[in-house]
Amino acid sequence: MAGNPVTLEPIEGWGYSEAIDGSLAPQFRIAMTGTGVEFGDGVIGWTGAAIDGKYSGANVKVTPRHTEWDGIVVVKVEEAGTGRLLFYGMAESHGLEPSWKLLT
Repeated sequence: MAGNPVTLEPIEGWGYSEAIDGSLAPQFRIAMTGTGVEFGDGVIGWTGAAIDGKYSGANVKVTPRHTEWDGIVVVKVEEAGTGRLLFYGMAESHGLEPSWKLLT
């Protein structure tokens, strides 16, 4: 999928899980590989790969946090190859817009 990388900035939100050092990562960019991806139970989002920062090279799954788009997303970062969970939590997104109708 072509286009500019998307920037994610992890936030505290309702809490998070982080396996590398337990701390929120600074913002990082992802190259999108899929949009409108069905994750099950009506949850649609994006897939990509981190191209810089703490999670460089890791696989990333992103879904909208709210039914009205506000740029806040739920992020799951998994180590490439092993699938080991590196981060699960919320982030502010920059450069990301859903191309499908959100459920209301």
